[in-house]
Amino acid sequence: MKKIFILVSSNDLKKYIYIQNRFLDFLIKNFDKVVIVNFKKFELISKNSKPNLKKIKKKIQIYNPKSLNDLKKYFDPVNNVGILNIPINFKNYLILRILKKFNFKLILYQNLGDFGNFENKIKNTLSFSLKKKFCNFIYKILSIIKYFPIIEVYFEARKKILKSYKNSYFIKLNKKINFLELKKFKKVVQINPRDFFLNKRKNKQLNDKIVFLDSNFFHQDRIDREGPINLNQEIRYFNSVRKILNIIANEFKKEIVICLHPTSNYEIYKKYFGNFKIVQFNSHKIMDKAFLVIAHETSLIINAMFLKKKILLLKTKDLGKYNSDRIYTYIKNANLRFIDLDKKNFYKLKNIKTYINRINDNYKNFYKKNYNFKSERKNDEVILSEINKLF
Repeated sequence: MKKIFILVSSNDLKKYIYIQNRFLDFLIKNFDKVVIVNFKKFELISKNSKPNLKKIKKKIQIYNPKSLNDLKKYFDPVNNVGILNIPINFKNYLILRILKKFNFKLILYQNLGDFGNFENKIKNTLSFSLKKKFCNFIYKILSIIKYFPIIEVYFEARKKILKSYKNSYFIKLNKKINFLELKKFKKVVQINPRDFFLNKRKNKQLNDKIVFLDSNFFHQDRIDREGPINLNQEIRYFNSVRKILNIIANEFKKEIVICLHPTSNYEIYKKYFGNFKIVQFNSHKIMDKAFLVIAHETSLIINAMFLKKKILLLKTKDLGKYNSDRIYTYIKNANLRFIDLDKKNFYKLKNIKTYINRINDNYKNFYKKNYNFKSERKNDEVILSEINKLF
């Protein structure tokens, strides 16, 4: 029996399940058993909270081990294959050690195709940057001496990430010192971005909605780098976004739908955006019906591009330096139009209807620059072939 594990450490599995819905279906179809193992209890620094999900799709089991003895009863002592969805940081070092103890062959699967922090060249705070670099250095040393496992196969959709890795210092050094395993990944394989084939499906629905893709104003990635968000920023942000959405809705006489980020607090957004329809965990289907997609920065922008939707970005300093840099990356690399909410009287922008109507929805140059594509069948065959080699 071919059993494959998805390795996570989270109190909220809904986000992962929502984002990787198609990939989970792919695993169910091709393997005898698929198990999501939640290592939350094994984090070195962890808040006392319980996982919020015990059952999802049919044929997928969720396992929440509480002790090392639980794992000994569950894992094969010789060979296990797992998809790693656990960040490599200090609090997860014990988990990485456990995976090594159980001889896990790890797979890293990055198929979103979005502009990650590598693309953004984001300048983090000094303390955050030093901590991250030191953590990566220690992980590298402990991997070389085989205290931690290394990644067997790394699936990646973005050209620049792949090029950067192939030209990295450790790859070049490994060719000279081949008796040591200096590479972070044994094998790197390019795949299609998650949403590339969305524009090929038949869609007879009217494009009758204006969709705002939320990025979670209170996202932990921002707070980790910049600290807590003050109340003035919060109120100013939600008021300015609400104003521009109302103006655009009135101009085009279309319904506004707020698509919440999987980690966003519904009640907070309901307080500020109560006059709009708000949905969560259903952004893909809602975007099918979009006449216009409005966003700050999110991987779903790539989704909207593959659906050939008009896209308008909103920027403001109230989103913080981290998010502002990410927005700029989308504007620069995808040549997307935007409105600056920090400008005085931004909501009185002249000819806003004409400005939006002139948005180009042809992104062919962007596709060619950032991705190499295989047929959908070929892409799945490549992934399945590489995973099967690990059993």
